[in-house]
Amino acid sequence: MSAIQLESMHKPPTASERNTLAVDGPCVGDAKAKILELECPPSSLNDASPVLNLPTEIVSEILGHFIPVYPKTPPFIGRSSPNVLAQICSRWREIALSTPSLWRALTLSAGNVRQLDYKLRLLEIWLQRSGSRPLSINMYGVNHTFLPALVAHSDRWEHLRMNAFNVNFPPIPTSLPSLRTLSLAVVGTAHGRLLHAAPLLRNIAVEYWNEHCFHLYPLSQLTAFAAGGMISPHHRLVLFEQAPNLVYCKLCLEPQTHHETGLSKKDARILPRLETLILERLPCADMPWNFLELFTLPALQRFQIGQPRVDGALAGLLQSLIFRSGCRIQELYIVPSDPRLAAYVPLELYRIALPTVGSILAGKLRITDPFNSDDEMDGNEEPNAHSDGESTGLIS
Repeated sequence: MSAIQLESMHKPPTASERNTLAVDGPCVGDAKAKILELECPPSSLNDASPVLNLPTEIVSEILGHFIPVYPKTPPFIGRSSPNVLAQICSRWREIALSTPSLWRALTLSAGNVRQLDYKLRLLEIWLQRSGSRPLSINMYGVNHTFLPALVAHSDRWEHLRMNAFNVNFPPIPTSLPSLRTLSLAVVGTAHGRLLHAAPLLRNIAVEYWNEHCFHLYPLSQLTAFAAGGMISPHHRLVLFEQAPNLVYCKLCLEPQTHHETGLSKKDARILPRLETLILERLPCADMPWNFLELFTLPALQRFQIGQPRVDGALAGLLQSLIFRSGCRIQELYIVPSDPRLAAYVPLELYRIALPTVGSILAGKLRITDPFNSDDEMDGNEEPNAHSDGESTGLIS
């Protein structure tokens, strides 16, 4: 560099240049400060993420919205399991593991036999994390591997659903003080012998119902009942006699038999609290429904019934039922034998014959089923076969 160039570099600023520096100087200083702020890493992660500075109670509430509303049950493992919440960061892990409400409901299936030990270990820790909260348990495939861990907490069972095909259900504890809802699809009857020691039990759904079941369940205290197996006319009357407090009832009926013709007025039943009645049938079975003459249902509001071959006869029976009961049905659903024939149900006939009914539609009643939890099985979200449990955020 020449002497002339060096001299020009060290010349003092002109008056015009001094005025420009006076105006722009502060802006340049602010820009430099911003650059330095962005270039320097934060002193801690909490400085960069205000969410992590939220109070523990707020974070716990946020985490609670990740899982279904109780008593619906999240998957035991997988992307939708609360285990995922323990993998976000160390603080969220600590909060998740100390929030019992995240672990009070679970869906458990036997699944891969090679993973039973892994699932048992996870189940024991899951139950421990639930503290003293009531439990909602949904089991697909009852496996004796899990039963000791579950029975140890049977005093906290509040909602229990068990599906076990081709195996006998093992005996359950003598006392179930917290049990409110029971849904069973199992083979065998030993499971019911001790259910009279469940003072809070109000809802029962049984997939396979037979004459022995009347001695197994505390029917007199029930408000909701559903049976998957077909109920004969005689058993139907016995049920309504022993369960006078029903508010919700769903039955699958046997086709008409000669036993139906033997019923008389002396067999009449009154269900003073029944609001929802769903009567299902086999698609190919003819059901004259004349047994409706034996019932008085003063509180009936929602009614689903299968379409008979002679619609006029059913309309007349419903007229008599409404007049005799003094009920005001809000929704009446007529179910055709084939869903594709819904357009051929003579709704106008029913509307003319039943002017006091709020709405009359073809199809199935749309109502919240007290036994339907829409649970997601964990069978599609099995852990990695080589997992040692660390990825769950539970096992340390």
